[in-house]
Order: sequence, then C-alpha cells, then structure tokens
Amino acid sequence: MKKLFTGVLAAGLLFGISSQASAQTEVVEEDVLIVKEKPRYVTNGFFDNWFIGIGGGAQVFFGENSTKADFKDRVSPEISLEIGKWVAPGWGFRLKANGWQLKSAMNPGAPYETGRLENGLIQQKWNYYNLHGDFMFDLMSIFGTYDPYRVYSLIPYFGVGYTYSFKKDGYPGIYNFAGNFGLINRFRVSDAVDINLELQGTLAADKLNGVVYGKPADGILGATLGVTYKFKQRDFQPYDAMCPVALALMNDQVNQLRGQLAACEQQNSQLAAALAAEKAKGPQIKEVVKDMDLPFTTVLFVINQSKVRPDQMLNLANAAKVINANPGKTYTVVGYADKETGTADYNMMLSEKRANAVAKILTEQFGVNPDQLKVSWDGSNQQPFSKEAWNRVVIVE
Repeated sequence: MKKLFTGVLAAGLLFGISSQASAQTEVVEEDVLIVKEKPRYVTNGFFDNWFIGIGGGAQVFFGENSTKADFKDRVSPEISLEIGKWVAPGWGFRLKANGWQLKSAMNPGAPYETGRLENGLIQQKWNYYNLHGDFMFDLMSIFGTYDPYRVYSLIPYFGVGYTYSFKKDGYPGIYNFAGNFGLINRFRVSDAVDINLELQGTLAADKLNGVVYGKPADGILGATLGVTYKFKQRDFQPYDAMCPVALALMNDQVNQLRGQLAACEQQNSQLAAALAAEKAKGPQIKEVVKDMDLPFTTVLFVINQSKVRPDQMLNLANAAKVINANPGKTYTVVGYADKETGTADYNMMLSEKRANAVAKILTEQFGVNPDQLKVSWDGSNQQPFSKEAWNRVVIVE
C-alpha cells in the first residue's frame, strides 16, 4: 500500500511539472509574437518635419460651355506655393496656394470676355487663386515599412478652401468655397530635397467664371512639377516599447556582458602587470604592445535603434582602456543588424549608424585616437550570432 501511494504521488508531481513547463512554453511563444510587431514611431516636436515647396504646370477649366472651345484654347498656366508638416511617417498636412489664369467659352454678355469664337460664343480669360488646406497620406509608409531613403512615394490628399476670381472690366471679384483632391508622386533627391509630380483637381460652386448656369459645380484639373525642401528634423525614430521578452533578453545580455567585463578586467590586470614589467625593461615595450589582442567586445542595440544604451557604456569603457594601451595597433568597429527586421537597404543604413555611434563614443568620450579605428558595417548580410536579438550589435576587436 505504501509503495502504491508513493507511485501515485510521484506521477502527480511529474504531471504538475509537465503542465507548468507546457504553460511556460506557450507564454514564451506568445511574447515572441509581440516582439515581431510592426515598429511604431515617436511623434516629433511641433517644429520638426516641416517643408516648403514651389511648382508650376498647366490646368484646364470645366464649366458650362467650356468644352465648346478647342482644348488648346482652354489650357492655361499655373504656379503654386506650399508649406506643410509630416506629423507621422504615414500622414501630414499642408497649406497650399495655387492659381494664375483660367480660360473658357461662354454665351455673349458673360464677364471676362477677351474675344469671339467661330461658334458665336465668347472666349473667357481671367485670373484667380485657390487657397486650401490638405491632409496627405503616404501609402508606402502606411501599408509597408517606413523607409527615409525610399526613392518613390505615392501620396493622395484631400482638402478644403476657397477660390477667388479677380475683378475685371467692372465685374466684381468672386469668392467660392472649393474642395480639392489629388495625387503626389514624390521622388527623393536627397535628405533635404524632393521632386514632386502632382495631379490635382478642384470642385467649386457654379460661379467660378462669373456665370451661374444651373450646374452643381465648376471644376479644374491640372498637373504641376515642383520641388520641396525639408527642414530638420527630417526623419522619425522608432518607439522603444520594451516588452517582457525583450527585457528578459536584455537581462541575459547584461549578465553575459558582466561576465565579459569581469574577464576583461582580469586580463587588464594581467596586461597592466606585463606592461609594468616591460616598462622596467626599457624600449622593448613596443614589441609587447604590438602583440597584444583586444578581447572580444560587443555593443548591443534595441531593435531599429542606433543610440548606444547606458548599460553598454561599461563595455566601451573597457574597450577604450585596451585600445589606449596599444597606441600602435588598429582595431575594427563593425556594425550589424538582424535580418528579420527591415529591408536589406534599411539594415545597411542602420548598421552604419550603429558603427559610427560606437566609434564616436570611443573617440569623443574615452579619448581613443580615431586613426586606431577602422569603421565598417555589413547590415544584415552577415549574422555573427545564432540568436536574432544578438545580431543588433557592433563588434569591436
């Protein structure tokens, strides 16, 4: 009986341990899915991500009798000026003023007459402007991944404002409420400059040409080619959302780095003793320094970031001690990014920023001679570690 009770108790314990392990495994899998969520980005300050632009092109008026004139006689010039701001990678707003001249055909006696047509109608020509505020949406960033180096972006917009047809020949000026819509084809030239091919439309109340004819609205279609200049700050930084699994991974990394630091400090003590012994011998110290090797040193980063975290500074301080102790030796600083996040081009840019950030701290904060550092980056082309999170790293050796 005693043996039977013992066996049942052991089976119960094994079942409980197995259930607990299974539950822990499920939690880990769920947390890993959270880590792979699409990155969020920090909203910049009010004075960041502003731009101005100018453009020019052509437009066509659509009114009551406008189609009775030849198309070439309806095409008129247009200029535009805009100022705006991107609030987030996927959306922004702008204030735009555009206009110049419009042409149409109308019955005799209508305002803005400049001549007669062969069909008995008069030729109309007048100056106007359109002032409107628009909401813009970057489809590439909304439905894809935000990339500040993307060459082409498709940006639809819509907005409201008003038009003003200037007074002429005794006819008063005319204000009109108007709606605006269109597509911006944006081509990146540099960090600061874009070229834009914009297709635009305007719907205004039925008096834009000075005549109310019973139709619901007058319209304008146009196309302009322009250039925009972007003020700093120009890009967006990822939001550092620390999930439980990321925190656990970072704790593991910190513990490993503490072990590396302890080993490095022990080696530093040995190197200091060897250096003191060589100094006592005289000029042979140069030969000893030449043969010294820097211990394997890593600087880990948060996903999609290139800023060195405070908990990595001890590792850099240790590396700087060894580099400064070896003035005749050159060391490599190589940046990497994990291949599971971002495109290959974005990862190459991110690894470049990481490598330069580490080199900057070594030289500016720890006094390392820049000539001793060879800085390079390899994006996600190479993955030095088997764990994804460990490949968000800069290696100094």
